[in-house]
Amino acid sequence: MMIQFDVINWIVNTIREELDQLSDYTLEYATALLMNLSLRAEGKSKCEEIPEILQVLSELIESENLQVRTHVNGTLYSILTR
Repeated sequence: MMIQFDVINWIVNTIREELDQLSDYTLEYATALLMNLSLRAEGKSKCEEIPEILQVLSELIESENLQVRTHVNGTLYSILTR
């Protein structure tokens, strides 16, 4: 249901536009949700439609927060194994 409501696109755009304003807690949960949504086939397809997703994830891969890096790695693994 969340995938159909374009939550993936919303998460990517929010992180891209407001990264400096997000708390670690919010960023952690946003990346966790993105990872979980990207595990489904429909979520993977939706990720492929968002051109800036790889740029956003590549910025986050260097995060100081271990959980964020773990979620980003999980998301990348999920969408790049298609």
